[in-house]
Amino acid sequence: MKTAQNKNYDDFYDFEEITVKLIKRFIGKNKKKLNLNFRDLDLTSACEKYLYYKINSSDTFYNFFLDVKHKRLKKNYSFECYEIKIIAEDLCKLYRKQKIDLSYKKNYFINIVFLFFYFFLIIFAFFFSFRKKKNKSLVCILNHKKFIKEYNYILNNIKYSKIFLNYKGLLPLNLVFFLKLNFKNYFKNISQQRTFIFMHKLYLRTYIFETNIRANNPLLILFYEGDSVDHEIASQIGKKQKVKTVCIQWGGVIYNKPKSSFRNSTFSNLLVWGKNYEIMFKKYNPKVKINIIGAPHLKNIKNKSKKILFLMPQKSPQFEKLELIKYVKFIKKLSEKLPNKILIRTHPQDNFGKYLLNKEIIKNVNIDDARTVSLYDTLSRSIVMITIGSSSIFEAGINGVIPILYAKSERKIWNQNIYDLKNKYGLSLFETKNIENIEKTIFLILKNKKIQNKISKKISYDFKKEIKYIDVESIKRFKYLLKSLK
Repeated sequence: MKTAQNKNYDDFYDFEEITVKLIKRFIGKNKKKLNLNFRDLDLTSACEKYLYYKINSSDTFYNFFLDVKHKRLKKNYSFECYEIKIIAEDLCKLYRKQKIDLSYKKNYFINIVFLFFYFFLIIFAFFFSFRKKKNKSLVCILNHKKFIKEYNYILNNIKYSKIFLNYKGLLPLNLVFFLKLNFKNYFKNISQQRTFIFMHKLYLRTYIFETNIRANNPLLILFYEGDSVDHEIASQIGKKQKVKTVCIQWGGVIYNKPKSSFRNSTFSNLLVWGKNYEIMFKKYNPKVKINIIGAPHLKNIKNKSKKILFLMPQKSPQFEKLELIKYVKFIKKLSEKLPNKILIRTHPQDNFGKYLLNKEIIKNVNIDDARTVSLYDTLSRSIVMITIGSSSIFEAGINGVIPILYAKSERKIWNQNIYDLKNKYGLSLFETKNIENIEKTIFLILKNKKIQNKISKKISYDFKKEIKYIDVESIKRFKYLLKSLK
């Protein structure tokens, strides 16, 4: 147990690598059963992204991986679904482990509800379809509501209408006016899929996106991040309809490789922050055309105050609960020594950090809710930022906010600019053993203005390899590239 806890980032790095291998083996072994060709669309990459999401969101599977790796297996394990159980069996084979009882939850009620809804849409699709709109539009895929604001910002003054599409939005009411009789079977040959119910969920997503995209007559299909099932389905639909799909980089990569969900992508264009990402993503996405535009969502900031910023992380296998508790206790301890100097930013997609903060009853601090306060506003009030793994470390560094990373690791698995935080700047800004050691570094930075300015300027310069352009210059390059893609 101790070994795993002491190397939680190293374990997660290995987990990412084995995930790529397991998904590839699963698809290879079950190619015929998966029936990945649906309506002349290749759903292989969408299947990969789905499996990555299921594996990465399964605490049971990650703990099983740790038990296998560190040779502390239990007698039995129960997984969330059938496909994860099959992949777990393959993990045992890779590590030559036997005599383990693996099972999965049948989820009868959830599956029955899905099949009822699925059947309804199959009938609807047979009787009805939608006419294509005359005017061209920009279709913007939403995997999170926060991106509506970002699309409106970067697409300001563009003459084409913006259509926001989300799987949960199903078929928008404004398409009712384009309804027409159909009498054609959209869901041909789905009876061939009798093994994996999750593939029927992908077929349904495909119907919803293809119907929406075709009816809205897109000039381009846009999305942020690029690592979700919806992005891959939209990319295949775009390829079929001869419409370019454009992915815009949203976050940085702190490791020396992208996560497995950012590999083997099928969209036509990827717009990245800087040269490092152009090289990294090209290696793992050879078929995608990559252009450097910088980070259009990131604004130039002027520090208005001298707060010590702590970022609360999203719950993830790489952030152990015990380490999160230590992190919050450290914030509390520092807030008592530096009253009203601490600024905490919550994570927009996770309430666990808020729960820990409330439990510890931390006083004399300011808390920014990431759902309502922009990163720009938070950084503009900060001089130092402490994180246990957020890619916002790059956005902070490029703007001269000194980043400090706490991550337990014994291997060189990091992005070079992250690794350089250990010893390049005169102070260690990367702590790998004990979070308490960060306190001394923080006070040294606060007390010595000369050291503070020197480190801030140097990091800002070095991080230009990560983010070449920001703000107005980046938006200008984005719009210029957009015109060339039409």
